[in-house]
Amino acid sequence: MFNLKYVSMESFIKKIFEGKTDESVHLQFVKFSRGEFKDRALVSATKTANKYSISTSAEYANELVRNIAQLLPPGKKVHVTGAIITTLNLKDNPILNKFLTNIKVSQFQGVKKYQIEQDIDK
Repeated sequence: MFNLKYVSMESFIKKIFEGKTDESVHLQFVKFSRGEFKDRALVSATKTANKYSISTSAEYANELVRNIAQLLPPGKKVHVTGAIITTLNLKDNPILNKFLTNIKVSQFQGVKKYQIEQDIDK
């Protein structure tokens, strides 16, 4: 198991305050119009015995997965559960299609839910 206290996640909020804007920062703002958006950039983490549970709002999803995956030793697999909710057909992407081959997909009113439960490596 890897030690989460050593994860150094440079979030988009930290980058903004340090003046280090990049594509990941830009992507956080292109999906919103003007106004105030409450309940954004939320994180909840718990540890029980040898199990970690991390829940975030969508703003941290990509950064969190990328940073934790970098901690995995080559060849080490971890059990991943969760869902990807989108209006896009992710199976049209050749790279994602390989990963999503055995994933259960449900759809309601154009919104697709890809239910993930599998062992994956880095």
